[in-house]
Amino acid sequence: EAMLLRDGAARSLNLLRAMVSRNAGRRALIVALELSLAAVALWSSYRFFGQVPIAAPFQYDYAEGSVLSALLRITQGATPYPDPQALPNSINMYGPVAYYLLALPVKALGLNFLYPRAMILGCAVAIAVLISITLWRTTRSIALALTFGLVYLTIPNIQSWAWLLRVDLLGIAFMIAGLMVFSQRFDR
Repeated sequence: EAMLLRDGAARSLNLLRAMVSRNAGRRALIVALELSLAAVALWSSYRFFGQVPIAAPFQYDYAEGSVLSALLRITQGATPYPDPQALPNSINMYGPVAYYLLALPVKALGLNFLYPRAMILGCAVAIAVLISITLWRTTRSIALALTFGLVYLTIPNIQSWAWLLRVDLLGIAFMIAGLMVFSQRFDR
């Protein structure tokens, strides 16, 4: 699969060379550059996300343990926030919406880091798709929309957080979806 992605990037670059040599129009050159960048971004994301230990049975980030603890409390019928007067004490710092949404795969598939992490990874992909849709609606350029959506997944902070059990990307996904719905209202 990695070879297919590399071949796609090589074909895009060959297309770019052919377009430049034939004095193709400026727009065609820009589209070729966008598609080349998209191919490189796709290959980079594939290489990175293919190596992350999403199924590891232990926490990789300081917040993962407390989030999973809150999810366990929810599946047991308790609130995600333990009594602050009881000792030992843990503080769950995120809002309840994130905990209850992340508890859905835990209720359905069992207490494990894998399924809530997969949900967060799905949020990262959903953000990339929402960015692409927003750009397409604004510019009507599929190449530009695809490029920016894929480039989002190559940002180092996104790559390091997209597979961790944190609520940041869940919040960003809801924020971008809300902005899309709000902007759709003004487009009519």
